[in-house]
Amino acid sequence: MEMFAKSTICARPGWTQSLVDELLGEPDETAKAFTWARNTYLYAPHRVYEIEASDRFRKVMRPFKTVDYAICQSHIQTGSPFEESLRSMTIAVAIFSMDRVKRGAIGHHSASTGERIAFHGHANGVLEEVMVNYARDVLCDVDEDVVDIFCAANSLSSLRAVRYTKYRAVADAYPALAEKCGEKILFEFLYD
Repeated sequence: MEMFAKSTICARPGWTQSLVDELLGEPDETAKAFTWARNTYLYAPHRVYEIEASDRFRKVMRPFKTVDYAICQSHIQTGSPFEESLRSMTIAVAIFSMDRVKRGAIGHHSASTGERIAFHGHANGVLEEVMVNYARDVLCDVDEDVVDIFCAANSLSSLRAVRYTKYRAVADAYPALAEKCGEKILFEFLYD
């Protein structure tokens, strides 16, 4: 199982180094890449997710700026049983520096895929793709209970409306990622 480094957790919304120490306690593993390097403290991702879902975390988390986006009206199917839910739904995107997004994206990618990639330069847009996926999956906050209802009802049009809006929101919040968001929209929505 791949682990989250402390720096990766601190790049996630609401976390600080002191909150990692307070809420997660001792690391699950400690690694040292080189004899001269500092220790890297590693935590099991499921522990991080459990804390993030807790009421305690919501009370003590570090505030961060968000921008709310409404679901793209052109993607809401008229007459759908979920039309009202979609029209009232918003997606909040956490606004961070691009450096923080990059650090969080690389750490999240490594922990979730098991791939340890060194992102030197911007080879073939791989880094931008990883950053877009991270922003879409971690920095975009949507009412998951409602999304679960869409999934249970197999409402693909509703799920597509949410996913499309996430890409549009990421592109707007992080203009440096707009081109990659556009490519993903084309790939996922025109060629599926």
